[in-house]
Amino acid sequence: MYKCKMIWGLIAVACLAVNAGAAPVSFWAALQQQVRGSAAVRQDTGMGRLTFMRYYFPKNTVYAQPGTWEKLVETFDSSSEVRAVAFYLYQMYVSQAAYGGAVPGRLDVNYLGALDNFEMLNTPFDARSASGIYEKHKKEIKTQLARFFATQKKLPAYPAQSAQTDQQERAFLRALAASADANGRAGYFWAAPRWKNTLSAQDKKWLGQILHTGQAEASQKVVLYKTPKADLSALDKTSGRYSGGGMEYLYRPADKECDACSYVVARALREQMRKQKNVNWGHLRLYRLTARPLKGGTLQPARGSRFARPEGGFYPAWDYHAAVLVIMNRDGRYTPAVLDTFLSAEPMAFSAWLAQFKAANTRLTATPFKRLEEIETAITRPDKREGPNCIKNGCTYKPYPVHP
Repeated sequence: MYKCKMIWGLIAVACLAVNAGAAPVSFWAALQQQVRGSAAVRQDTGMGRLTFMRYYFPKNTVYAQPGTWEKLVETFDSSSEVRAVAFYLYQMYVSQAAYGGAVPGRLDVNYLGALDNFEMLNTPFDARSASGIYEKHKKEIKTQLARFFATQKKLPAYPAQSAQTDQQERAFLRALAASADANGRAGYFWAAPRWKNTLSAQDKKWLGQILHTGQAEASQKVVLYKTPKADLSALDKTSGRYSGGGMEYLYRPADKECDACSYVVARALREQMRKQKNVNWGHLRLYRLTARPLKGGTLQPARGSRFARPEGGFYPAWDYHAAVLVIMNRDGRYTPAVLDTFLSAEPMAFSAWLAQFKAANTRLTATPFKRLEEIETAITRPDKREGPNCIKNGCTYKPYPVHP
């Protein structure tokens, strides 16, 4: 009797062992295995994950800024927002599979690229609303996720009907909401970079030429501003607001305005890409970076109280700062570099650029570069100059004041 029980016990254990061996590997475990097993990810986890991510190749098309009607239509048509949420979830699946461990409490610079589709929307997206969109449009989002994974042949098939993926996706959306500012725009926080690659001498020289070309072009142009002109005679004492007073025409030299200068430099790089058609650009990515203070006030440098000029001296306080990020790709080797004439006369490693800012006080948005008609019109060459003023289309623009 004892032997019989023992035999049946051995058979049961054997059956369990067979069943355990035959148990399918979970989607999440298979995804981590595929992503982390990639040579690109093993070499450089932070940048290597881009091999599997979806991206926008920078085009040379000049897009018209959407008008009021287009913005209203996009607001009522939620399909673009639904797709953006699906894109975000896919990018986070790939990123987190590369990094391993728990889902982050909020996004940092190592998750660069996860927010690209939100940044490409024509209307500002409130990241805090993403969870509601997910719950309302879950079936459609999961259908799109299945399609995204199917197009990346190296990755496992996405199981749309899975409580585990639901749980994972809700965690990703909580990280997104925690990364939003007071207006709902998501961004990246400072952290130690997980990428290792550095610029080659060849790429540094080439990007240096682009940087100087863009700066030279910007020095010949100005940024035009039209702002409501304060006029005490037009003060509505009931509301405390100005009811009129006309417009004030102001300008700044484009090479002295970081946002305009970074746009011109990014455009110069895109023009060079257009000319060099024989070059395989691979998954090159081009972003306009904007660093903003985390809790209001002005940006804080990592050291001292003001940012230093490359040629010596210090800048006035910055409310924000803009630059260009280029992620080079040579034979699957991704290397991030920043073009920022305000902080360096030469291309900088992205990690070195991040180190210029006080980490606890800074937040970053990275917008895939897109040429916009509205910006191109504002950055222009003056028709002529009269003393400190410039004339454009018959209007006299005065210098825009810069706070000391």
